[in-house]
Amino acid sequence: MYRGVERPAEPLVDNQKKVELLRQMDFILVSDGDLVLGTRKPLSGGVEGYRHNETPVHMAAVDSFWICKFKVTNEDFEIFFPKHKRSPHSQLDDHPVVDVTYNEVMEYCRRLNEVTGMTFRLPNEVEWVYVAAPYGWEYPHGQEPDMGAGHIFNDGHEFGCAPVGDLRWKPNYLGLDQIGYNVIEMTQGTYEIPGTNGFESDGTYYIAKGGSWGRCKFSPGVHRRRVFDVIDRNPRVGFRLAHSQL
Repeated sequence: MYRGVERPAEPLVDNQKKVELLRQMDFILVSDGDLVLGTRKPLSGGVEGYRHNETPVHMAAVDSFWICKFKVTNEDFEIFFPKHKRSPHSQLDDHPVVDVTYNEVMEYCRRLNEVTGMTFRLPNEVEWVYVAAPYGWEYPHGQEPDMGAGHIFNDGHEFGCAPVGDLRWKPNYLGLDQIGYNVIEMTQGTYEIPGTNGFESDGTYYIAKGGSWGRCKFSPGVHRRRVFDVIDRNPRVGFRLAHSQL
């Protein structure tokens, strides 16, 4: 994301210069609009029978915002976290960074914003679905799974992360690289689950979206909703950045 981009000497205050930096960092501006959330084809899920958290189908709206074409890489992340320990499944500079907690990602955004004068953040779930696939689609490249669309389990490639920007797979309709594939992506926002057995809380969680290496061909569905504790580290979970409209 920052590859080949010169960081500002001082935090930016001029909006035009901020727009220029966003474009240099491979962000695209997404217009506002309506979208469909939820699916009529929820995945079956053992105890649940099917995944109730993927239903019902309902409408939502999103305001214009910026989204990065690429997931954050190890090289990007280590600008501010030089002691980051790379996952055995994500060893290269251009592999997506994984095994990071939600709170570390919030700190990464804070440090990046402090240097640039920007307000980088994670996309929220509604924004993620909006940019992942055209209106009403179940998957980033159509209504059915596409094994050639991105890196997932048993696609004939390595077991572990693929490089960001890998030309073996085509971008989605907005030009976003491997959205729904390679690694699952964090989204902005957390919620707390009330405690059981007399405890005050059962933890704080966030929603993550999309599929990854080690997941089945149905995992890239844009209505899949995965739940992770904010202190979890997972070799299949990374992130890409968003930025609100200026």
